[in-house]
Amino acid sequence: MLNAHPYNTDKQGMFWRTAVAEINPETSTLSEIIPALPIQAHHKITSAGSCFAQYIGHWLQQHGYQYCQSKLLQHETASFALGNVYTPRALLQWLTFSDDELAQYSIYQHPVSQHFIDLLLPNLNPEGYYNKADLLDVRKAVIEEIKYQLSHSDCFIFTLGLIEAWQDTLGICYPSCPGVKQGEYNADIYTLKVFQFSDILSDLTQLIEIVTSINPTIKCVLTVSPVPLTATATEQHVLVANSYAKAVLRAVAGQFCEQHAQVSYFPSFDLITMPGLKDFRYQQNRRTISSAGVNFVMSHWGQALGLDADIIDAVNIEASCDEEFNDAVLQQQQASQQGHIGLTLIGDSHLGKLAKAFARIDYPHCGGMVMNGSGFAQHKFMLVPEADIMVPLENAHSRQLWQSITANLHLAESTSSEDTCCVVTNIGLQTHQTVAMFIQWMKTHRPERLAGIEMEDFIDYFNAEQQDQLTIVLRLKQAGHRVIMVSDTPFWQHFEQSRPMAEIMRAYVDAMEYVCNQLGLVYFNAIRQFDEDIDEPMQYASSVVYDGGEVDYFHGADCYYDWLAAQLLPLVRG
Repeated sequence: MLNAHPYNTDKQGMFWRTAVAEINPETSTLSEIIPALPIQAHHKITSAGSCFAQYIGHWLQQHGYQYCQSKLLQHETASFALGNVYTPRALLQWLTFSDDELAQYSIYQHPVSQHFIDLLLPNLNPEGYYNKADLLDVRKAVIEEIKYQLSHSDCFIFTLGLIEAWQDTLGICYPSCPGVKQGEYNADIYTLKVFQFSDILSDLTQLIEIVTSINPTIKCVLTVSPVPLTATATEQHVLVANSYAKAVLRAVAGQFCEQHAQVSYFPSFDLITMPGLKDFRYQQNRRTISSAGVNFVMSHWGQALGLDADIIDAVNIEASCDEEFNDAVLQQQQASQQGHIGLTLIGDSHLGKLAKAFARIDYPHCGGMVMNGSGFAQHKFMLVPEADIMVPLENAHSRQLWQSITANLHLAESTSSEDTCCVVTNIGLQTHQTVAMFIQWMKTHRPERLAGIEMEDFIDYFNAEQQDQLTIVLRLKQAGHRVIMVSDTPFWQHFEQSRPMAEIMRAYVDAMEYVCNQLGLVYFNAIRQFDEDIDEPMQYASSVVYDGGEVDYFHGADCYYDWLAAQLLPLVRG
């Protein structure tokens, strides 16, 4: 019997529902997407590419594979001494350099030290060389090492990263624009090169031909870095430039691997860019665009057509059943008729419950729960010019409330009454989300330090993952408002289910206190103060039990937030 359609229902990977929507990426792998890589335990492996290539190399080392580490550049995970290689051209040139090209333009003599700086190898010897001959000798050694590593490898992994590069008049590509890290920028010598599909495909073809001429039996694996652009030198917004770049690179990788059977494709980019379980832009099946996602896109359409942003948001208001959201919006509508309000609350559901506590004692305030804790922890916001600080992306109520909050803050600024405007916030302290994220970050980046986490680990994590959240807080302070950071609740340590996490949570909260003090922010450590003041803590804990039997160890009861409001009042009043 003939099939009614060409789609093979036995292959679950052909259908979004079975291949993606029913898979939890936090606990499961997409088995049908995993290629059969030409790598065995005894194989020697070299790699090159953008920064994501270092993750691949590090993982191979950690899991006992014979990764060929550069002898010339040992402080980075790399097979070659080039550091990050963002384009095929950047590696190809080292295999095709002439002696004249090795000696021109890409060498910079520092005007003070007179050292010769190699702009092509900025990470190898940043201080430079006493004479040019030494620099050229190192370059030759680098080329020799590249060829040696390839000739003694069973597999070569290359990660495509960028389509933008800076070239000189000879067409030599630089790891970064001269003048950014080393050297001086000269517009007559250095120009931006944006590689097109045909350029990259041609360079990649030539690169693999040379690699296989060095080692005819070597197998190759191609992947695309999922890491977005740090910046773009084009006239495009970096988000658009990044989408274009990754689309070009993914298309090149797809076509190249189809044309070269000896080259395997590994879907790093595809795995990272698949929709997440809690992505506000999608419904539960992670394919249908949610109303919030549609509204987010269409609000930009409206602005493109010249509509006022306030009108767009009014049209796209979404219903919400969240008590804290609704209470915050109602409170703000009432407060907006009273002129400037001296106390502003900005945060997640903890701040929503704190707002109710201030309402119970009739203390004037505005704001409250702007987003869920996951909204702040998972970067569901967009940083914008400092006047508006940021735009919450969780739902329409978040944006509506945020507009009212910023209007209140701007009123204080315009009337020179910042000294009477106090902001209480917990942005960056969503410990029910961020502590787990910190542990995962440690497992990925510093697994050897998990047994002895130190303050510097927290600080490095904050710099890597919490910088945007802290930027919001700092912008509030820079606008002249008194900012009080308040920690989450202390109840983790009192429930059996959460007690194993209590120690790391307390350390996280203490580390954030240190960072806030360094930034000149007032910090109220509610956990420490509560433990000192309260003898029977469970009388202040939440009694909520979620579906499935999980207790609410994140929040407190009303009496806890009443206690917290009383503790904060002296700080709020200054």
